[in-house]
Amino acid sequence: MSATLATLEAAAMAAVGATCRINRNRVTVQASAHDVFVVVVIVIVGAVLLWLPASAQDIGGATSDSLYLPAVSWTFPTWFTDADLQQAQSDAGYDVDTAQMHTVCTLDASATPPHDVRYSSCEQYYVDGQPTEGTSHYIWWLRLNDGKVHSIEVGGTMVSASGTDAPCYVDGDGEVSCG
Repeated sequence: MSATLATLEAAAMAAVGATCRINRNRVTVQASAHDVFVVVVIVIVGAVLLWLPASAQDIGGATSDSLYLPAVSWTFPTWFTDADLQQAQSDAGYDVDTAQMHTVCTLDASATPPHDVRYSSCEQYYVDGQPTEGTSHYIWWLRLNDGKVHSIEVGGTMVSASGTDAPCYVDGDGEVSCG
């Protein structure tokens, strides 16, 4: 039995070998100019990458001393404390105790009460000696990039236009002008 299998095995190997010799003589593969060009480009790019590994990261970026984010964020903090607000209200001529009773503040994202109470903005509903709760007339307190807490009067001189969305303002002489 094993002699029969060995004979069949030898015949199959001879047939495969003869077929490969015949096909090898018939089929010839030649590289085109495009194939040669692609291989040359791949070899050149590979050589360049081996000689210059990741040197593009040395142009600055996060390790540069010209971009230091903690210094930038501390130079321009936009939050302010209760003491900063009281000083600004006092400087603007408001009675601090009265103004504080009509002031609503928004905590800054960096605040961690009760230890660090920081405000990003405050709305004071006490304008020109009159409480203005329930209206859109208030003093908006916020810190600008000069480091001072500033007040902006919101809704004070605006009057609704009849039938249009055009903003209207009250002039110094009391006339209403729209547009």
